[in-house]
Amino acid sequence: MSRLPDPLALTVADYSGVQVPRYNWPLRMLSDRGIRQAVALGLIKVAPCLGDDDRIQPATLDLSVEKIRSIQRLDERNPCHHIPAPELHMLAGCQAELIVAERISFLQDDMRSPMFFRPSADMRSGYCRLGGFVGKQGIYGRGLSPLSDLKDSLWIGNYGPNDFIFERGDRVPQLFFYVEPFADFSFPRAGLSDKEITELGDKVRSLEMGVQITSDEELQAMVRESDLKILPTVTSQNGWIIVHASEIAYRIRKLDHPIAYKDRKKFRAELMEPIDISKGYEVKRDETVVIQMKEKFRLSPRIGIRFWDSLLETPPDLNGYRHLNPPHFSQNMNIVNLSDGWFDPGYEGIGGRQPKGLAGRIISPGDPIGFGQVFFFPKGVERPYGSDAVNSSHQGKTNLLA
Repeated sequence: MSRLPDPLALTVADYSGVQVPRYNWPLRMLSDRGIRQAVALGLIKVAPCLGDDDRIQPATLDLSVEKIRSIQRLDERNPCHHIPAPELHMLAGCQAELIVAERISFLQDDMRSPMFFRPSADMRSGYCRLGGFVGKQGIYGRGLSPLSDLKDSLWIGNYGPNDFIFERGDRVPQLFFYVEPFADFSFPRAGLSDKEITELGDKVRSLEMGVQITSDEELQAMVRESDLKILPTVTSQNGWIIVHASEIAYRIRKLDHPIAYKDRKKFRAELMEPIDISKGYEVKRDETVVIQMKEKFRLSPRIGIRFWDSLLETPPDLNGYRHLNPPHFSQNMNIVNLSDGWFDPGYEGIGGRQPKGLAGRIISPGDPIGFGQVFFFPKGVERPYGSDAVNSSHQGKTNLLA
């Protein structure tokens, strides 16, 4: 019987069952308590300073918009070819560099200490549903890049048919803090003493964190412990959950005017156009499609799930992902390994995925439409989804069209 995973275990069984050193794999992620602990210890610095505000979610930090620049078409191959637009406009069918209002820095940034932290970004659900995503990152990439003017940036996309107008301060992205608690084990001792390096490592290992599930046996242990419930059944591979399309789906209707992001809920009924995918539906360029998952979820405060779309490792014969094969793969290169949302610890209900394709993607009911990366937080999170301290507007949802 598989034991519950420990983020600080020194070895782990790899996909072939062999015990290997657990240094930088699998991924670990700070919980809300872990983020606060890291800030209090000076390991992470956030400006403006974090108080008791609600920017810290159960396992992420909300970021806000400063400006947008370097806009490109999603299918653009020339990285120097940009489209002129006002600095707070996100154009349809484009990707761009988003400058965030916050400055996130780490103790490791002075280059003398180990790389304990790696930020990874995703979109909050409001922008995901409208076609938004984070690009140029991948599963293991750094999602937030420091700029020379003391700002941070990330690449975002708008797969939908509508232009959006942001305001400074709009909370659009969210940031995960991946942590490598044993980075000091293999760090070359230059600039800091062994004692200083070890003390830093001990501080990092004292933080509350979760760890990625890497085997189906660990996943079943979560089910046995009642930390995870998925109906009607759990489909998984190497600890990743595979989710499937139901018959409920809609697409975002193109309006005849740009949409102010703060007013998006006013246009909800106008934007949602139910579609029939029963005979197979081809996802078109510049079209946001939202498909309800067949699965229903109940997560304890110890489980969070990060979803991904169009993974490069997807089996070539998997229905719903044939666009990753010739002759269409080259046309879809800019939209592989896309983060596609996050279920906070404590979430209960259904969910939708936003499958994207620039050519050749056809989806029918029952087809796989996403991959869930499961994280286990042994001590849970301080403020799970559904608690009074968190805006939990999606809790208990049973139908995306309701």
